[in-house]
Order: sequence, then structure tokens, then C-alpha cells
Amino acid sequence: MRASVSEQEELFLNMDLGEASPIWDRARLSTDIREDLAELEDNYDMILDNCQKALNCAYLWKRNEELTSTWFVFPLINQGVWQEAQCRVCSDLVKLLHKLDSLLVDCVFGNVFISMLPANASISEHRGMTNVRLRCHYGVEVPKDTENCFMMVGDEKFNWEDGRCVVIDDSFKYRITSGVTTQ
Repeated sequence: MRASVSEQEELFLNMDLGEASPIWDRARLSTDIREDLAELEDNYDMILDNCQKALNCAYLWKRNEELTSTWFVFPLINQGVWQEAQCRVCSDLVKLLHKLDSLLVDCVFGNVFISMLPANASISEHRGMTNVRLRCHYGVEVPKDTENCFMMVGDEKFNWEDGRCVVIDDSFKYRITSGVTTQ
């Protein structure tokens, strides 16, 4: 599936990279990327532990300034720059990230965040600025409410799972719902 021409024209940097897909099947990814995704998934307990440490450092979290919803980020890499204070808190995770050569390439478009979206919240539809990168989403502590906790990328939907990676093309418009609705 490709984004419409008008959507592609909205991108800051748009390159003809062949067939695009909102959510990528791992079989389409190179072996080194698949191995790095597996390395992330194999280290779930350590990643969970580092995320818990991050929660204890409220002063290092930032409210997302681009969107109106309540969404918080703990940036480890922001626009290609490692954030020293956050990296000290999540030192084991940072060591792992440094080993993942295929996933982190020095690039102004490169980011690594721990994100926190409260229950009953959502992130409105938005998109990345370029189609020259793919984005990896990794579930840490995900509500089991698959009906109400999901991401829509283009017209494809997925649910996170604890300790699992999903690769998306964020040049497609996407939105996130955190689950646990009240009636």
C-alpha cells in the first residue's frame, strides 16, 4: 500500500524507495535487522527494569509538545543526539542499543524514546516527516485490552504485546489509543 500523492507531497523528505507498507512484515527486513529485533525481544526483563528506573526520574520526562494529548517521553536519542542524563538512568538499555548496528544509524531523523500514554488517552492522527526511515515500536507494559489499545497506521491496525517489536513506516498517517475505556 502506498500513501496518496497528496500525503506524500506533505513529507519533508520523500524518496522513491519502491513498495511502501504501513506495517512491515519481518520477512521483508534484512537479516541483520531481524536479528537486532530478536535481540531486543530477548532482553525484555532488562528493558522492563530500565523503564521502571526511568519512571522513578519524573524530572527527566517531557510532555510531548507537538500534540494536544497527554503523552510523555523519556528521550534516550533525540534527533540523533544521545541524552546523557536519561542514558545514565537506563544504562543497560543504552549498552544494548549500542550493539544494534542495523537499527540505529546516526541520523538527524533518529530517535529512541520510552513513551508513556495514560489509560483512556489517545494520540491524534499524525505522521513522520520522511519516508527514509522505519520506526520500531516495542511493547513494555501493554494493557490487555486489545479492543481499545491499538495503533492504526494507514488503514492497518495492530496491538502491542509485551516484549515484542512492530516495525512501521511513519510516513503513513497513524494514531494511537491507549485502551481501558469507561462507559
